[in-house]
Amino acid sequence: MFSKQKTLGAVAGVLCAGLLAAQAHAADYKKPDRLHFIGGSTGGSWYAFATGMVPIFKRNGIDVSVEPGGGSVNPLRIAKGEADAAFGQTSANFDAKQGIGAFEKYGKITGINNIVMVSTDHVHVVCAKETGISTWEGLKGARLGAPSAATASWGNFLAGAQVMGLKESDFNIVSRGGAETGAKMVKDRQADCVTHTSHYPISSFSELAVTRPINVIGMTDEQMKKVGELNEGLVPGMVPAGAYSGHDTDVKVYKAGSVMMTHEGLDPAKSYWIVKILVENIEDVRKIHKGLAPLDMETLSTPPVFEMHPGAAAYFKEKGMM
Repeated sequence: MFSKQKTLGAVAGVLCAGLLAAQAHAADYKKPDRLHFIGGSTGGSWYAFATGMVPIFKRNGIDVSVEPGGGSVNPLRIAKGEADAAFGQTSANFDAKQGIGAFEKYGKITGINNIVMVSTDHVHVVCAKETGISTWEGLKGARLGAPSAATASWGNFLAGAQVMGLKESDFNIVSRGGAETGAKMVKDRQADCVTHTSHYPISSFSELAVTRPINVIGMTDEQMKKVGELNEGLVPGMVPAGAYSGHDTDVKVYKAGSVMMTHEGLDPAKSYWIVKILVENIEDVRKIHKGLAPLDMETLSTPPVFEMHPGAAAYFKEKGMM
């Protein structure tokens, strides 16, 4: 049996050795001067996440440029090495890895690694209350402000439609674009409904709800279970009462996770420093958007679908998370 003093000494020795190893690893990763991120469509959470991170990285000595993107194009672009990091959605990434859905014509997308998981994004289907549409069944024939066909938002919506026995041809698509475009169409009474995948509140939907009351369309537990069987990247969630003006009841919806991903050829120092800055400035990161408010180390270190990039993995190992 060990004495308390010997035990504490042994623990201290292990911690000291671990600290020295971590310092040695950290020294291998030189801080990059600049990074390039691909976000999502303007008006959606990914673009807000990415642009909100810019000043945090800048004050830590790294310039960051951001450009728009989308859930179904970002895996293709990052696999080609068009940026240092891109935001991706677990549902679209699952399809990309399998070479199905929007990626069927490309085959299985390879060469992608995760850096961190940042949030979960809710599949919003929102209709003007005056249309009387309050269920998925009521969407048949509705004028829809739809996301671009090359986005994860559209693929996520179609997963729900499939479960509900609806086809793309069942919708009267009056516009294609980001959350702002669809919300404006509903606001101007040129569309009945809009769909977009993002953590609540979506700013353009918040503005819409103030000027034209909305219904958030939900699903039953059984229906959400069937959605998850179609795509393991889609899981049950909820848009709670108070998320939008006039939205006074909890509504069950399905959701996907958001990750930052990169290509296998990225310099490990870059992914190491991306994680390091996000972790060491997590309080400021949480303030960027409500969708980032619950962010913690466990969430950051557990992105699904793809393997972790070596530099990101090294940082998490130093912190005992892997």
